[in-house]
Amino acid sequence: SGTALELQHKPGVPTLYGPVSGFAGGVARNDRVRQGEVIGFVGMTGLASGPHLHYEYRINGIHKDPQKVILPKAEPIPAALLAQFLASTTPALAQLEAGVRAGPGQGAAGGAAATMAAR
Repeated sequence: SGTALELQHKPGVPTLYGPVSGFAGGVARNDRVRQGEVIGFVGMTGLASGPHLHYEYRINGIHKDPQKVILPKAEPIPAALLAQFLASTTPALAQLEAGVRAGPGQGAAGGAAATMAAR
């Protein structure tokens, strides 16, 4: 168990992220947030070997497989941001595919969610 962050996208459609080690300054309960805004920091619980991110997607209280849910069309990611994301995640993905454990601050937890950040 630990601290979690829940985002309400529209009535009955929340996503949950945890564990959270802390919240960004100036962010309060029920605040509106924008995509890309840092609102919390990835944490770890129990005997975890490092920070990690748990993600849940629910519709009307029922857990859904986020890979199977049909989502509304979204604005494409600007090319410069996509290039930056790929440059920062490609080394970590290569390590995962090679079966090598990423070092501190290099794993998927550091860049997995646009709204979370590693400390």
